[in-house]
Amino acid sequence: MTTPKARRAQVAERRAQAVELRCGGASWETIAATLDYASRGAACTDVTRALDQRLADLGTRVDRLRTLALERLDATLRAVWPLLDSGDPLTVVRAAGTVVRVEQRRARLEGTDAPTRVSAAVAVSSPWERGEPLEVVLQRVHDRLYGDEPPAISTNGAKP
Repeated sequence: MTTPKARRAQVAERRAQAVELRCGGASWETIAATLDYASRGAACTDVTRALDQRLADLGTRVDRLRTLALERLDATLRAVWPLLDSGDPLTVVRAAGTVVRVEQRRARLEGTDAPTRVSAAVAVSSPWERGEPLEVVLQRVHDRLYGDEPPAISTNGAKP
């Protein structure tokens, strides 16, 4: 009988193999048969769980890095803040610039910047609104599709 720790290791290994197979283009049936899953659905579920776990782990790592970056910004502010009262104009200007850059970086990391507003206007007109003849429009469509000699085009209803 395997211990719970050993069983978790086996499950993790099988999931890693299933993910590798799926990334390599293997079908769910192939994964199920290769790794002794009960069904293709079980293989799919296991791969989904493995990928969800990887995303959760990645999110945790990103949160840790963000926290570390914020702590470094705090340390920088603590070091620079006293320089704002130094009395030397050049030192004050440099310290103020550093404070502004630190606060800008903090706002980006924490997501507290106001969203950027973007507006776009798109004018769309059809060939008919521009007054182009049907023959010209059909010719352009044909050229884009085939790029060779077009068939004869008739707009009076008669077949070419």
